[in-house]
Amino acid sequence: MRGRLLLPTLALVTSITALVTSLGAPLVPALAVTFIVSFADAQWTLTIALLAGAISVPLLGRLATGSKATWVVIVTLALVGSGLFVAAITQSFVVLLVARGVQGIGLGLVPVTMTLARRLLPASSAPRALAILSVSTLVGAGFGYPLAAWVAEEFGVSMAYFAGMILVAATIVLVFLVIPRRDDSPRVQLDWPGVILLGIGVCAVLLLLSSLGLWQGWAVITLIVTSIAALAAWVGRSLHTAAPLVDLRLALRRDIGGVHLTGALAGTGMYVLLSVVMLVVQAPEALGGFAQPITIAGLLLVPYSIMSLVGSYGARALSAKGGPATTLAIGCLAFAVAMLGLVVLPDSLVVLFLMMTLAGVGGGGVFAMLPIAIARAVPFHELGSALAFNQLLKFVGFASGSALAGAMTSWAPAGGGTSAGSVADVTLIIGGAIWILAGLATWLTRLRRLGG
Repeated sequence: MRGRLLLPTLALVTSITALVTSLGAPLVPALAVTFIVSFADAQWTLTIALLAGAISVPLLGRLATGSKATWVVIVTLALVGSGLFVAAITQSFVVLLVARGVQGIGLGLVPVTMTLARRLLPASSAPRALAILSVSTLVGAGFGYPLAAWVAEEFGVSMAYFAGMILVAATIVLVFLVIPRRDDSPRVQLDWPGVILLGIGVCAVLLLLSSLGLWQGWAVITLIVTSIAALAAWVGRSLHTAAPLVDLRLALRRDIGGVHLTGALAGTGMYVLLSVVMLVVQAPEALGGFAQPITIAGLLLVPYSIMSLVGSYGARALSAKGGPATTLAIGCLAFAVAMLGLVVLPDSLVVLFLMMTLAGVGGGGVFAMLPIAIARAVPFHELGSALAFNQLLKFVGFASGSALAGAMTSWAPAGGGTSAGSVADVTLIIGGAIWILAGLATWLTRLRRLGG
């Protein structure tokens, strides 16, 4: 029984942590009103969670290679639960941001679950398990949106965080009962200076993306210099330390460079779309929005979530005939068409529903195929580092897309001026271009061992 429950339990872990992180998106407009902050500032309740997830991916991924991988899952979920509790009771926006950052650490469990799946499941089940675990973050976020929206509208924002805390607690119990807590894997060392350097570098980049007001004078120069210096120092340290967070020599193999670039760009484009949809659906009609309640905004993510699963299965079937590179390119093109379709087609909830469905198919296919493409290209002993680096880039992309969408909203002042609709069109065009570049990345790099 425990063996049959192993993969569903691992998928539940990634889905629940993605659901918790997604609590930021549909609640952004409500949080802006509750805490009397701008939409761009409120968007940081999502961005900071994604940032924490990006930093925790290599950290938790490194811990997962040791003998305490199951305890890593349990302790991390406990931290996520504590962050949800603090978010539910606080009346301070700054404390809320800190709590959301703690919640975002849970996204780092994705490579941990992949490591556990490779370690505990039969080798024949590995490709299917990797695809399911990769796409489960999309499913969790998609179903998390309407759930959070409904709870927030009916019972208040705080209750949405309390509901998330209950789900996390139930997941901890299931993990404790199902996943073995002992194995013979060696202990690992952690590169804490590398964690700090990576965090500083990524945070500086996100500040540049999220705050148009900083794009001037010494502020922008300081952020650019800080990000370049910190990330360069992290790369240098990773290449020379005995126990790096990510083995860059293995992760940056030429034959999977396009896959890594696709993951980063696809993550950015995905959260540009999700953030824009939440803004436009809830914005007043006078500003070019649909003036719908938060529950309707959340429900629009249901087709996206369901079709992500469909896309993941379709991608594996297509890959068997056309190869991973072709499959990734087709998925990226489908998502780009969906974003640009929202710009050129008439404004209606029906069109929005249809384009979100198409985006789900494309996004599900891409994110399911990324780990499979990497697994086919690298030897098994190199797979952990390659997957961890890809997850890192994907979650940095998530945070960058959220930050970029938040920055674009500063062009639409609440009192008039540029409408939410026109801002959304510009942002969607940018997002569509990002997805087109993501598709091209799979062709510009020769994936010699991937086929297609």
